[in-house]
Amino acid sequence: MLNTVELGMIALVRSALSGKAEKLPDGFVLSELLPLIKRQQIWTMALVGATVCGANDDLNSLEKLLEASGQALSLAENQQSETNALLRAFEEAGVDYLPLKGIALKELYPDTNLRSMSDVDILIRVEQYPHIVPIMKANGFLEGAESDHELNWTKGNVHIELHKCLIPSYNKKLYAYFKEGWSKSKPIAPDARRYAMSDEDFFIYLFTHYSKHFRDGGIGIKHLADLWIYRNAKANMDNAYIEKELKKIDLDVFYRNVLQAVSFWFEEGPATEMAEYIARVTIGSGAFGNAAAQRNAMVVRNSPAGGKSAKLRWTLRMVFLPYKNMCQKYPCLRYMPFLLPVMWVVRWIAVLFKPKKLKKQMKEANSLSPRAIDEYRDSLAYVGLGFDKKE
Repeated sequence: MLNTVELGMIALVRSALSGKAEKLPDGFVLSELLPLIKRQQIWTMALVGATVCGANDDLNSLEKLLEASGQALSLAENQQSETNALLRAFEEAGVDYLPLKGIALKELYPDTNLRSMSDVDILIRVEQYPHIVPIMKANGFLEGAESDHELNWTKGNVHIELHKCLIPSYNKKLYAYFKEGWSKSKPIAPDARRYAMSDEDFFIYLFTHYSKHFRDGGIGIKHLADLWIYRNAKANMDNAYIEKELKKIDLDVFYRNVLQAVSFWFEEGPATEMAEYIARVTIGSGAFGNAAAQRNAMVVRNSPAGGKSAKLRWTLRMVFLPYKNMCQKYPCLRYMPFLLPVMWVVRWIAVLFKPKKLKKQMKEANSLSPRAIDEYRDSLAYVGLGFDKKE
């Protein structure tokens, strides 16, 4: 059974998105939800939900929600303005692009401000990146670190993630399905540089992104809401095609389970054991999971064995960081892979001169619980999202 805080959160979110006042659970106290609302990054959604529900007797909590919501709205305005300027520049320069996630979903919400974003995600062609760099700089963005699948740029409080591909390459099965993503996309008009997927393929991408984060440490309320919002907005999608494609990447069982949670949360569907379990994990995970779950997920991903063996494998992996991770820290390895052992030593020496970082890493290693690792593996198997199939 879900507790009062969890039921209250569901009522607020459902009220915000439906515009109808939901009955708040007995014993509901708005102030008790504030830490969760902060972790979930849903200030405006919570404020609207509280207003619709009539939870207006706690003026102090409402004031905090209003202040945080104002800051979120200011960020959203900056994000949209900067994104519009960038995409206009891409069009003028003949650069292909495909908006992803929040920036592509906001317009489907009853109010665009209900869908907050920590960053703006755009798929680009890697071969066009030399033409994109001067555009980003001309628009005042500063280049950040490059990851496996993203090129990061920042301007003030606006963060742009230029995706090299839809799914990180280390998610081998999912990456093999999507590749870079362009094969499932086409221009929205004959001369347009903006691309889009079919409604079904974009939904499959959304669900794959949701699944990846759920398995890798958790994903929050707004991403579960995205699935409901999109399905409602695209009511004529070919569901048979969606289920067939998800089965190809072993996400069909998890999909059916998540639909139970979506129905329970947003459509007053039955409170099945699975629906309540996924709702509880979603509420407790924060916007993109929590550190403990992410560590457990990393351990489970990299070790098919039980908790004790998995902890040892994770520790060794942190000591001998994999080649791809080392390339991100030391780009020279991409051209001189034979230097990997040398760069391991360089990294160890660097860590020794950073006692705070070393202490943190040792604390993380010691905090790994074999029992928690096994429980995390079992929880993924329960929802149909285990690491038992080769990635």
